[in-house]
Amino acid sequence: MINFDSLTLKALMEEIEPFLIDARIQKIRQPSRRELILTLRKNSHNHNLFISIKPSFAHICLMEEENRKFRILEIPQSPPMFCMLLRKYMENSKLEHVIIPKHERIVEFYFTAYGDLGERIKLVLAIELMGKHSNMILYNADSKIILGCAHNVGEEKSKNRELAGNLPYIYPPKYHKIDITQINEIEFINLAKVIRTTFHNWLNEEFYDISIPLAKEICQKFNISTSKDLNFVIDVKILKEVFAELQSILSLNTIKPSISEDFGEFSITGKYKHHLKTINEMVDLYFAKNSFAEILERKRRNLVNIIEKEEKKIKRLTKKLLLGKDLEEKIILYKHIADTLMANIYSFCETNNKVKLKNVYTNEEMIIEIDRTKSLNDNAQNYYKLYNKAKKAKENNENLHVKYIQKEKYLQSIKSAIKLAIDIETLQEIEEEISEMILLNNNKKRQKRKEKIVVEKQEDANSQIFIGKNNKQNDYIVSKIASPEDFWFHVRGDFGSHVLVKLKNKKEDISEEILLKAAKLAAKYSERKNDAKINVIYTKRKYLKKPPGANLGYVTYKNEKELTITLGDENI
Repeated sequence: MINFDSLTLKALMEEIEPFLIDARIQKIRQPSRRELILTLRKNSHNHNLFISIKPSFAHICLMEEENRKFRILEIPQSPPMFCMLLRKYMENSKLEHVIIPKHERIVEFYFTAYGDLGERIKLVLAIELMGKHSNMILYNADSKIILGCAHNVGEEKSKNRELAGNLPYIYPPKYHKIDITQINEIEFINLAKVIRTTFHNWLNEEFYDISIPLAKEICQKFNISTSKDLNFVIDVKILKEVFAELQSILSLNTIKPSISEDFGEFSITGKYKHHLKTINEMVDLYFAKNSFAEILERKRRNLVNIIEKEEKKIKRLTKKLLLGKDLEEKIILYKHIADTLMANIYSFCETNNKVKLKNVYTNEEMIIEIDRTKSLNDNAQNYYKLYNKAKKAKENNENLHVKYIQKEKYLQSIKSAIKLAIDIETLQEIEEEISEMILLNNNKKRQKRKEKIVVEKQEDANSQIFIGKNNKQNDYIVSKIASPEDFWFHVRGDFGSHVLVKLKNKKEDISEEILLKAAKLAAKYSERKNDAKINVIYTKRKYLKKPPGANLGYVTYKNEKELTITLGDENI
């Protein structure tokens, strides 16, 4: 992933500025400490200006409707202090103009607002998009005094520049570079004669607005090495072509927004195959999708950590059971002692704490500890009690061992569902399932509430296909949606989705086309999805059974048939 650079900011603001100037702020929302949404109204149309100062995702854009699904934005009931400050000064204010300080990743929105006494106030909302130093600052345009910041910067964080209420707003320290659009070809070639680093690093360090990704793009286009081997000379002809290309790019003459297929990079020069119509569309889609992926991965990681903690508990408990293997020896020993004492109950009298007798089973001599205040019969009965206790403990251990194995499999099924989840809603359902499981483990009752479980459905003229993405959905499909004659699909021998096929004409048999489609869906949403060949079983719902007390999504089946399929690169 690459950062939002000054050149992209310049191109973006040139593009969206007409939608912003003379617009009024209707609504101000702050989903998180580092995100802001300004709803601007102009010519009877609303535009949502989205601002993020998250270090890895710092950017600004107008939110596109089709990309909303990638924005995980929850507006808190109690707005942050900075949001309250903005609402106090800026609601219903008019956006007069926008300024981008030259070669900076800063954009300043100039507003006209009115104070408590009706006086006109000029305010500036400065958005600084500088990685971990990103910030949002509201200051008075005339006095340059800061009214508030998204987060304050004290002397302990920065010796050069403090940011807080009642302090003067100053720009961050500027690095001295050359504006390539202000020099000629000969000057550029002369500068290139003394390069003490790689060419792409030199372009980035020497000139304004040339980011490392753009510099590497230039090197790739003109076959210039980006390795650390500095013993090379660039032909003057190539340098002239590089200069002309950079002049064109930095003057924003040829804008072709594009994003790489893996969404790892974007380019305003049309480098990648995935082309977008506008810079704004590119920025919104790129950062929205990468932010969504990061949130999804973080949530996955958190849930997996919870599951792994539960797995460690199970392993510890299982280890204790394995340590109890000596119970078998105790059972045999207590039985032998008790029976030996009973065999000698009338032929032996002893006043010591230990007796020496021949084991009635092995005929070997054994020394037995007894309580001499009691009869041999009472001592024998005590050993019988110890025998029965050890026997019961062994049975209990065996039952617990079976329970722990089932629990381990259940935890693995949850982990598999987490891995396969591709949306936040599915992960939230898994999170609820984990919470319920932990409550049950701690013998606590969960609060009963009506849950709305949404299952993915694919429909055509002949059938409806339901796909479970986690244990809750799998259980819901089998117990609530399925009818006896519906067809159930699952990958053989591994964790995955329950896929259910409902035929619209119950009298018809399932077609080969629907059979193959359902089997591929079961394979696609399973741990086996990357295998060369995948075995999928299917049977009718009436042949499924959920054992009493079984975990969510667990069923047994019979009368199943099997298909072997290959997924390849097909999109289902």
